[in-house]
Amino acid sequence: MKCSIKNYKESLKFYIIIIILILFLSLIYINPVYAKIYVIKDTEGNIVCINNSGTLGTEYAELGYTIELLFERARSPEYEENIEKERIEKEKREEELAKKQEEGKALKKIEEQIKKTEEQIKELERIEKLRKATEVKIIDSTDYISESGNYHYFEGVLKNNGKVTTKWVKVKIFLKNKYDNLVSLETSYSDPIHLSPNQEGTYSIIAYNNPDVAKYEIQVLWEY
Repeated sequence: MKCSIKNYKESLKFYIIIIILILFLSLIYINPVYAKIYVIKDTEGNIVCINNSGTLGTEYAELGYTIELLFERARSPEYEENIEKERIEKEKREEELAKKQEEGKALKKIEEQIKKTEEQIKELERIEKLRKATEVKIIDSTDYISESGNYHYFEGVLKNNGKVTTKWVKVKIFLKNKYDNLVSLETSYSDPIHLSPNQEGTYSIIAYNNPDVAKYEIQVLWEY
């Protein structure tokens, strides 16, 4: 009776292993991917376990069990072809994404440049409008040599005929010889330095009386 029970248990164990093996094989054939099935055998060569990891495990190794490759299935040509197609499509998607990103960066740069140019144009228009609205002129001027003869004095009156107040007004005197070459340059700010619309100011410049100087030119500059 004991022998019969033992044989029954061994048969049941064998059938269970066969069923598991059939299930493994079924899954492999249904899913056409690369796969391996390993069997773990005891010291008497009996199959005690099936896995697809290829590892024996510490508990079985300590019992002296061994692991063997039972079945190996390679990927089908169709599967390999699908994998290659997916790889190519993925690369194309990545290339398209990178291209779109580069195009987006280039477009953004162009938009920024356009915006910057528009701002510069507006600023130039503003400056031009102010320039037209601002005009400082000399309304009276005189020049004379000092009693000692060493210095040349230049004096005059300025008036802001524009519509805005100037930040400063500067007067430059170019002293030139008979060949129209520059001998010296003298500069002075107006007094007061800020001129409101219709306001007058004065300037006074002292230059060394150089005998080479044959003529002079006066230039008025201002900023608003």
